[in-house]
Amino acid sequence: MQLIILAAGTGSRLRSLTKKKPKSLIKIKNTCIVDYQLNQFKNLKVKKIIVVVGFASKLIKKKLGKKLKYIVNKKYRTTNNIYSLWLARKFLKEETIITFSDLVMDKNIPKKLIKSKKNFTLAIDTSKILNGTMKIKVKNKELLAIGKSVKNNADGNFIGAAKIKKSKIKQFRTYLSKIVLSKKKDYYTEVFNYLIAKKNTINFIDVKNSFWAEVDDHHDLKKLNKKMQSANIYKSIT
Repeated sequence: MQLIILAAGTGSRLRSLTKKKPKSLIKIKNTCIVDYQLNQFKNLKVKKIIVVVGFASKLIKKKLGKKLKYIVNKKYRTTNNIYSLWLARKFLKEETIITFSDLVMDKNIPKKLIKSKKNFTLAIDTSKILNGTMKIKVKNKELLAIGKSVKNNADGNFIGAAKIKKSKIKQFRTYLSKIVLSKKKDYYTEVFNYLIAKKNTINFIDVKNSFWAEVDDHHDLKKLNKKMQSANIYKSIT
C-alpha cells in the first residue's frame, strides 16, 4: 500500500497566504494542512509516500523531510493534477491511495479506504453539494460521473481521496497515459470518467457522517479554523 499526495498547485485563491509558500503548508492549530493526513497514513502503517510538488517545491521538501519520495511538476502553472499524477506513473505499480494535499479529514476515512476490497474506491459525501468542489453522480452504489461532466442534479461531492487496487493499477496507469496529453489542464479524476465509459465499475464509500474539509479559498480556511476549535472534530482528525 502506498500514498500519492498531489501538491503541485499554486493555491491562487489564497494568494495573500500563498505568495511564497504552498497551500499545503498553511497551519491550522499549529499543524500544516498536509501533515494531518500524513500523520493519519503513517499511523496506518503506510510506509511509501510519494508527493508530487511544483510551486515552492523546496519548501515542501524541507518541511516534510527526506524520508518521502518527491516528483517535481515543472509545468505546474500550465497543467493540473492529472499531469502531476502522470509524472508519478512509474510508482503506479501497487495498491495506491491518491489524495489532494489540501484535504483535512476524519481519520476513519483513510481506514475505510484501506479496508476497501473494491477495484476502485472513491471517498464521497452525499450529504451536501458544495460549489467549487468536485461533484459526482451515483446510482446503486456505483459512480456514474465525476467532475466537469456533472452539470446538473449532482448527488454529492468527491472529497479528494481515492484508492486503486493492485489488480487494476496497470489499467488505471494505461488510461491515465492515454488521456493526459489532451487533458493536462484537468483533474486526474477524468480517468475515472474514462473507466466508466469503458464499462468499469467505480465504487465509493460515503463519508457523509464524517468530518472533512478541502481548503480552496479564504472562506474555506476561515471555516476550517473555526471547526477545528471543536475538541470533537480535532480529536477525530488527530
